[in-house]
Amino acid sequence: MKTIKLLIVLLLTASMLFSLAACGSKNGSDGKTDPNEQSENTDGKGEPEHNPDRESDSGKSDKDTTPDKDSDQKKETEPEKEPEPDKESEEDPENEPETEPEEESEPEKEDADPAPDLSGDYSGSFSSATGTSLDLIVRWAAERESDGSYTVTLAYYIDSYSLEAGGRDSNKLTVTTSSGTSEYYFSSDDIEKNTDEKAETYIGGSSLRLSAEELAAGADASVSWDFRGSYTGVELPTVTASGVIGAY
Repeated sequence: MKTIKLLIVLLLTASMLFSLAACGSKNGSDGKTDPNEQSENTDGKGEPEHNPDRESDSGKSDKDTTPDKDSDQKKETEPEKEPEPDKESEEDPENEPETEPEEESEPEKEDADPAPDLSGDYSGSFSSATGTSLDLIVRWAAERESDGSYTVTLAYYIDSYSLEAGGRDSNKLTVTTSSGTSEYYFSSDDIEKNTDEKAETYIGGSSLRLSAEELAAGADASVSWDFRGSYTGVELPTVTASGVIGAY
């Protein structure tokens, strides 16, 4: 058994020695190169020099300058791409001219309440006596109702030249009949009148109910306008007009 193992070891050793001898002889024959040839191929640096004029095995140089027919044909047949139109540049909001906001038109001033219709079965008027060119005029009309009573409508006017006065809420109508005394308050708007001629300005009105007996007997009426000012140098805290409302 030991003899067999020894023979195997010897055979393996001999085989290895034979292989080494074969490799050494091959390397020796390959290593014999012409030093001039080595210099030509490697340029003395151990790296082969690239010669662009040397033709390759296919008969073409490394850089084939012959144009490729396929590529030329492709270029000819491929339509030229039309340039895209320039996109309009978006307007820069910062460069836009600032537009001034439109001025809001002032709302038209509503006309004051129109003077009431003074048509009726009975009518009349009376006025103040301030001693100036400013006076209060009261006009009234009484219209018979189906029950026999009367609706009395009154309208108040300021007769003057140019005048400026603020609105008033404490103007008052006082009516005294055989049945007693009643008070009615009314408001007046601002007055802004600039005229060289004397004219009437409507400032408000009232309405009340009188029986046929009260109207027949006559009702004492007094209207006060809370002026709180002066006119042509005369102080006029209130302007008062007094008269009678009656069926006569």
